[in-house]
Amino acid sequence: HFCEEPPNEPSQVLTSMPGVGVRTAARILLDVGDASQFPTAGHLAAYAGLAPVTRRSGTSIRGEFPARSGNKHLKRALFLSAFAALRADPTSKAYYDRKRAQGKKHNAALIYLSHQRCDVLFAMVKNREPYQAPAPALNHHPCPSPLDEEHRDTLRVVAQLMRAWLINSEPLSQSIPVTG
Repeated sequence: HFCEEPPNEPSQVLTSMPGVGVRTAARILLDVGDASQFPTAGHLAAYAGLAPVTRRSGTSIRGEFPARSGNKHLKRALFLSAFAALRADPTSKAYYDRKRAQGKKHNAALIYLSHQRCDVLFAMVKNREPYQAPAPALNHHPCPSPLDEEHRDTLRVVAQLMRAWLINSEPLSQSIPVTG
């Protein structure tokens, strides 16, 4: 059929990402094209107005703020696609939730998500590869697993030794019961 695009055409690549529909893909293609004019994903994010801007005057540096410049239409398209991805993509939802847990407000967390997705879109368009959801991370817990009875006893003895050493008021042999 003459209307079908060859595999991995930019529009198919873009619409493979959750939250990016036909209209968003059209806006991205209109503004970005094949992304050849952007050396890095950071350049694309800055063009879209998603990269933070450092405000400075003379020797005064006032920190980083959201950019007010950039391509407003592209920024809006990426922002709305990030918002849509919160329901469609567990990876985007997890990233958004992490930013909210760090104390970011809703819109700030969405801007961070938009920037992150902009980086992914840049790689997808450059390499002409459809979206691939990242492999689930191994289950690493920040807290150690619960200790079994033997390890708890060992820690209790070490704690008693440390207290006795710090206090130094009684000899170690009297403060620690010896078990066989």
